[in-house]
Amino acid sequence: MSSREAFRLAGLALVIGAVLSIVGNLLNTLLFTGNDPTPYAGNALFVPVNILSVVGTALLLLGLPVLYLSRPEGWGVLGLIGFVLIFATGLMFGIFFSLLSAVLLPYLVQAAPATVKGNGPPAFFPFFILGTVFEVLGLLLLAVPIVRGFVAERWVGYVLVAAAVLNVVGFFVGGGSGPANPLLALLGNLGTLLLLAALGWLGYLLWTAHAGLRERLTGS
Repeated sequence: MSSREAFRLAGLALVIGAVLSIVGNLLNTLLFTGNDPTPYAGNALFVPVNILSVVGTALLLLGLPVLYLSRPEGWGVLGLIGFVLIFATGLMFGIFFSLLSAVLLPYLVQAAPATVKGNGPPAFFPFFILGTVFEVLGLLLLAVPIVRGFVAERWVGYVLVAAAVLNVVGFFVGGGSGPANPLLALLGNLGTLLLLAALGWLGYLLWTAHAGLRERLTGS
């Protein structure tokens, strides 16, 4: 497989992964909101939606390393650290937490409902703090080379900066697992949605390899 084919496949993985992740995120946010999962864990869509998020995240994680390798000199050290942090966030939230929700939560709601009341295990709080810090720092570090015009249009970098700010706001709002109001939950997840949209756009550039953009993204 040539490097150009690898870049295009990685771009396609990023596009499809972003679309699936956005759909899964929106469905989770609008349908399964609140600290108490008892009302919705038995919903027929609950497991498929979480599996959808896992598949979308897995495709994004496959495409991210190739996106960096498409122009390592453009992304630089800051971009590399940003990619690592975003990769870690995807593993934590998109893979681990979504799989945990799909595999264990419906069972726990039936067999041991007391264990899923309130905010869940005490370890969840530092888990979400660490994941949010990783995501915010990763967004800002990825934004730097983009805003400087090294790898893509500057507006993509500004979108990532806005996503970082919204993620901080979303943490205090409570995100998809906190408030029972779906609109507040959606506000809490706007930062992640912007990140997914930005990654999807970068993947689109790799996939289509338009003239003028190919040189910036692939160095070919």
